[in-house]
Amino acid sequence: MAANFWRSTQCELLAESSKRGEVPQRGGDASPSMYNTKVAFVEYIFEVGKRLKLRQRPISTSCVYIHRWFSSTGDSVDAFDGCSPFAIALSSLYLACKVDESPVAVEKIVATANELTGPMGDLVPVCGDQIVEGELVILSALSSSLLVHHPYRPAIQYLKAHGMENLLEASWLLIADTYHVDLALRYPPYIIALGCIYMAGAFDGKSTITWCKDLNVDEAEIYDVCAHLVEYYKLFKTPMKVEEYVMAMSSLAHVVSGADNNKLEASLGSDASNK
Repeated sequence: MAANFWRSTQCELLAESSKRGEVPQRGGDASPSMYNTKVAFVEYIFEVGKRLKLRQRPISTSCVYIHRWFSSTGDSVDAFDGCSPFAIALSSLYLACKVDESPVAVEKIVATANELTGPMGDLVPVCGDQIVEGELVILSALSSSLLVHHPYRPAIQYLKAHGMENLLEASWLLIADTYHVDLALRYPPYIIALGCIYMAGAFDGKSTITWCKDLNVDEAEIYDVCAHLVEYYKLFKTPMKVEEYVMAMSSLAHVVSGADNNKLEASLGSDASNK
């Protein structure tokens, strides 16, 4: 387990995707429905994590897994391989808790998730077997590269070093919002931290760009982090309500189920023609 970001698989993945020109499109350039779906996944993970009283780290790690999973599968519905979207989201949380060495029993995750969605009509409850199956799907898609370095520690270090601890709370909240978009697939944690500090300073009427320059970082990258957050805030002026993100995931579940049925029908049709 690499304690240093620069020696981690996360750094290697960023470097490899940059070389191949595989930097994801900004949300506004992608399918609006898929952008909303990813935000719904993150909101769902945050809510279940909050109800489980989890620390921020495994919740954030789970969100990164989801973004990496969507990216690795090309946002294809077929990638669900018949798995429920709810199960995929919960599997990422279950796996993140194990990686963070704060495991949570599958039964507890299932009970919490079903308690959340239970009052919302005829949604099929999630079961433990689905989460275990979903974990294998995610592990395969992520090639078992599970270590995630987050912007929280760099933000604390930068703010303490420059005597600006008063911006810590605002920076922390902005960092939490970065997980709604795929910034973790674009930039190293320290760049995301600096972008959030820059925005927090702007809200407080303080400019931090001078000492950002002293750190010899690319200002364009810091501004791009801010641009992604601003874009997210424009699209979601208020956070999604529980009913909204559950409905978005439920709609995807119907699409996944339909795609799976189509593949089955195609397979049966092929078998019949061969006979």
